[in-house]
Amino acid sequence: LEIFDKKNTTLDDVKLIGIPPAIHQANTGQPRPCSISTEENASQLVLSTPQHQIVFEKDKGLLTEFSWNNNGTNMFMQAMTHNFTRAETDNDRGGVDVVKGFFDWPIIIDFAFWKGQIVNSLGLDKGIVDLNRSFSFQWNAIGLSASNPPRMKCMHFEACNHGENVIVESKSIVLSARSKQTLIAVTTHYEVLLDARVDVRFLIEPSKLLHNISSLPRIGNSFVLHPSLYHISYFGRGEFENYPDRKSSAQVGHYKTTPLEMHVNYIVPSENGNRTDCRWVCFLDDNGSGLMIASNDGAFCFSASLWSQQELHKGKQTSDLESRFNGESGVHVNIDHALMGVGGDLSWNPCVYEEFRVKANKQYQYR
Repeated sequence: LEIFDKKNTTLDDVKLIGIPPAIHQANTGQPRPCSISTEENASQLVLSTPQHQIVFEKDKGLLTEFSWNNNGTNMFMQAMTHNFTRAETDNDRGGVDVVKGFFDWPIIIDFAFWKGQIVNSLGLDKGIVDLNRSFSFQWNAIGLSASNPPRMKCMHFEACNHGENVIVESKSIVLSARSKQTLIAVTTHYEVLLDARVDVRFLIEPSKLLHNISSLPRIGNSFVLHPSLYHISYFGRGEFENYPDRKSSAQVGHYKTTPLEMHVNYIVPSENGNRTDCRWVCFLDDNGSGLMIASNDGAFCFSASLWSQQELHKGKQTSDLESRFNGESGVHVNIDHALMGVGGDLSWNPCVYEEFRVKANKQYQYR
């Protein structure tokens, strides 16, 4: 994460080479600070220099404020938190639990027989799809539904000085909102630097409860940015939406867009507007200042919307989403280390190929 001031650099120089501009400090007219000031109380840790301020909520273990001191505007309307759910697509909901709705089940005594007939007749025994419960059913059963998302609980929060920088570490667990069982353990390591950068490292450890589900929806982070940060510039695949299993026609390059332009108005609102294979993304205001996110561990996915994940998930038709415009509503951002594909071979089956699923029986580390 970096605070970005366009007066100090330009993105035009990186259109072809795909690396983020060197951003070391904002052009504020003030000398580089020699240290980061630290203030701590029972609920907050406040880190500041003459140029910027960063605030952590200790009970949540989350970064809640990132602002320039010259205007005092917090770029985060909602804190950067971990996200393991998504607004379900029609393909996410496709599975035997949906197919059952087309039949009068008391008449069909042996579904195993009919399942075999369908598999053989459609040639689905090649590992492309399987007639099992939908991804949606599995996510709802285990506690990873966007309609009732899991809760974060901070178990440990610690901060210390490391030379001229400050190290902050939080350890949290992700709890099912329904069963209260631990689904995932998360360790987040922040290194706050003098030049307005924050180096963030994550360790994600799914519990054994998740090891048998077909796929996690995603592994990433979400937050809501100030409405003014609606100018988006990124290096990745575009210029239209693309997903891990739907990206071959999307060319890697430097693109500029907005949350409203990224939104795909599907008849049934759902996950949409994603960009894959991104090296960096900037969210800027009208003056060219804002926030930059870049990865040190390869490419990532991102999406930006004027509607929340919960609003997209609950919507049944386009009219369920109220009209919103760039610059007037907060920008809902997802930054994903791993994102399950969308499938599409058969919309009534869980048809995302194995290589595009996010396995829940392994650890993930990213930066």
